[in-house]
Amino acid sequence: HGVVSIGWIGTDLYIALNNKTIMCLTAPALSMKNEEMKAPSVPWKEVKSPITNLAAGGGKIYVLTVDSKLYIFDTQGVLQNQYVDHAKQADALNVSPDGKLVVTGGQDGQLVLYSTDFQKKQHMVAHDHVSGGCACAVFTLNSDQIVTAGKADGMLNVFALNNTNHMTRSQ
Repeated sequence: HGVVSIGWIGTDLYIALNNKTIMCLTAPALSMKNEEMKAPSVPWKEVKSPITNLAAGGGKIYVLTVDSKLYIFDTQGVLQNQYVDHAKQADALNVSPDGKLVVTGGQDGQLVLYSTDFQKKQHMVAHDHVSGGCACAVFTLNSDQIVTAGKADGMLNVFALNNTNHMTRSQ
């Protein structure tokens, strides 16, 4: 099974595999030596659909699947919530460096920006849905901008986030 994405929280490394499985390696299992290690035999968590991306930050693990579900887990593996806000498969996922925002981007061309308490969200058109939508999204180091890349439109977009007070309340 191939690795889709990885994310760190503290001393734990979360690894998303393309077979719906998330593995977790803790600091004692990791060493500073250049050596190969086998993944744990018992999954940390499993989801219902193949995983497209994983991000970690603010004490939470965010997992996107091919059916556009965004799962939010705490570090104990307890499902905190799940959302579906894309009309087509969501592939892009990132948590802001300050841990206050999370963004998803999909093949529908949309970006969905959430506050990490999920009280507010905003939809933005980022890329052409006909040419594959949004491939990736990343926050700048001070969390005040998002840079996105389209899958096939050849475009990079920058979204300023100077004020997130305009975000709408989630239902």
